[in-house]
Amino acid sequence: MASSQIPTVEIVPTRALEPLNLSELWGARGMLYFLAMRDIKVRYRQTILGVLWAVLQPLVTMLIMTIVFSKIAQVKTGHTPYPLFAFTALLPWQLFASCLTRISQSVVTDQSLVTKVYFPRLILPLAAVVAGTIDFCFGFLVLLGLMAWYHFVPGPRIFLLPALMLLAMLSSFAVGTWIAALNTRFRDFGLLVPLIIQVWLFLTPIAYPLSLVRASAPHWLYFIYTLNPVAVIVEFSRWIILGMAPPIPLPSVLSLVGVLVLLVSSAYFYKKQADLFADFV
Repeated sequence: MASSQIPTVEIVPTRALEPLNLSELWGARGMLYFLAMRDIKVRYRQTILGVLWAVLQPLVTMLIMTIVFSKIAQVKTGHTPYPLFAFTALLPWQLFASCLTRISQSVVTDQSLVTKVYFPRLILPLAAVVAGTIDFCFGFLVLLGLMAWYHFVPGPRIFLLPALMLLAMLSSFAVGTWIAALNTRFRDFGLLVPLIIQVWLFLTPIAYPLSLVRASAPHWLYFIYTLNPVAVIVEFSRWIILGMAPPIPLPSVLSLVGVLVLLVSSAYFYKKQADLFADFV
């Protein structure tokens, strides 16, 4: 081969505000599919119940919430049966929490790949998000069963469900990529994720209606509470599936803008730290 025909690869330092190479990500879509399918297979390999584990966690959580909050605490949900009220919120929450957990550990879990071959590092959290959607799909089948049990027929807003999934995945990606990048240097961040998810669960109106917070909290505290992006996702879920009140416009818009800012900043931060992943994992 002539010297002029030999391909040349130039390796240069990554600039902080260098645009994301989306074409490179698209070129690695085969690897994205492989990693996502591997995560799904590993998750349910050598299990007795298999994919049923994807629905057991939200189903058991819904049953516990029904006993504690509906039967004991007497939380009122209007004309909506409490199990349906709770599970409709648990479905997007489970998607968010599952993706966040997977993303935060994605780099450390695949350290053998990171230290041996080159590929777009952003593939790792993206594959974690894709794998997390499987649990949502099986959970949605349970939701359909609950709606049939209570003779509930959703309205045409049910077709907005893909937008709900996308919002939950983007929110988890925005938070998870920050933690994934930091977790390569400081493993404390990975250990904090279960605690963060547990606290976040109780700060989100899943077991109780948002109206209960509005009635008992000061106005300023209620406004801050509604900036929680997962609270917006939960209210959005109940609006499109159960036909309940939509999320409050101003806090919802501010929350979504915050998710967008966090999403862009986390992608650039992750990309900048990716050059050092092999040195720390």
